[in-house]
Amino acid sequence: MPVFRFRETDIEDPAVADAFKELAVILESLTVASSDADAIHDNVAAEISAIGEKVTPVDADIVVIEDSAAGNVKKKSQLGNLPYPATGAFQLSELSDVNTSTPTNRFALLADGVDFESRLLVEADISDLQSYLINIVEDVSPQLGADLEGQGFNLQELGVIFLKEQAAADADVTGEGQIWVKDTAPNELWFTDDVGTNLAISGLNAGATFGNFTATWSVGFTTSPTTIFDFRKVGNVVTLSPRAVFSATSNGSGFGSDPTDLPASLRPTNTQRSITVVEDNNVDQMGYIELLSSGLIQFNLIDGLGFTTSNSKGLPRIRLNMTYLLD
Repeated sequence: MPVFRFRETDIEDPAVADAFKELAVILESLTVASSDADAIHDNVAAEISAIGEKVTPVDADIVVIEDSAAGNVKKKSQLGNLPYPATGAFQLSELSDVNTSTPTNRFALLADGVDFESRLLVEADISDLQSYLINIVEDVSPQLGADLEGQGFNLQELGVIFLKEQAAADADVTGEGQIWVKDTAPNELWFTDDVGTNLAISGLNAGATFGNFTATWSVGFTTSPTTIFDFRKVGNVVTLSPRAVFSATSNGSGFGSDPTDLPASLRPTNTQRSITVVEDNNVDQMGYIELLSSGLIQFNLIDGLGFTTSNSKGLPRIRLNMTYLLD
């Protein structure tokens, strides 16, 4: 397009007019450069943010820089050649105020009031942790996301335990028993052994009387040893359980307690008898125990059996708990 115009009638001097004509011819051949829409401009916003992104740059990628040491002329540079900041630390060992210079991925950075230490945590580091958790909200009803495995350790000093009722016990596990609540109305406490045998515990001891008494063995021994019996009485059914085995010297075949050692409330109307074992120097001898209505408790060996050595140690004991009826 024309960039210079004039009217010859406005120039009186012919020579000047000819000069302007020549200048007009030169300028007529010139055009004004148009703007490049794809260029990056210093006065246009949001041009770089509109360019496609490479999400994971690599060291060989090229960026454009202005060289401050060379009059800010344009140059290229690879990302891998760009320097890290001159200040700051990128590894724990680079910190000037950390005592340990060889940290590992199991070390913690701890402040000791003077500087920092890089080391393993010890018990003393966390013994007073609670005093630093004052701004943390406590979860007063935490919930498990799976079974809690105790690895054979005990639960101690617990308060009340609430058990969720269910229709049946879980699958049997060899060597382990289950205590669970059956979903009856009202619900019931049950025990299941490791072969699936169920025992209802609720109401098992309803109306039961518990206690213990001491029997002194004054018949058949050169001394008078004693045994503590625990008992459980429900209605007219009594169970006796000796707490421990005793030893004493004897060469007889029968042993008796003091005549009234069995408490009156536990004495049967008729003599009660149960098979038991009398031990002679660690050898079992078959015998039986009798409970008399008078309150006498006595052990006897089966006829024809007796201690093999004079003055040996007799160890009467009940291998099984004795359960009997009062009438």
